[in-house]
Amino acid sequence: MFVTAGDATIFTIAFGPPAAPTILGIGGWIGSWELWAQPFSQLSASWHTIAYDHRGSGATIAPIASISFDTLVDGMVTLTCSSRLSQLTGSPKPCRTQR
Repeated sequence: MFVTAGDATIFTIAFGPPAAPTILGIGGWIGSWELWAQPFSQLSASWHTIAYDHRGSGATIAPIASISFDTLVDGMVTLTCSSRLSQLTGSPKPCRTQR
């Protein structure tokens, strides 16, 4: 699945039962969802797991100049909002209402 965050098209992937509690794998500065492949292979048996490719990695499409900490956070917030996560610990920004 792809999610639009500003000028980026972010690749996301999910595993496990959608009704189960969710773990969002954020990874490091510039990372691919594949960093989460091994732990999610086990966690997805009882958790809904979501990971994504940051700007500058994997299948995510974004201008190189747009890679920054702020856009990393914006991508994470966009993903959590589009995934309709109802509880999120440590979120720096609220979900924006789509109009």
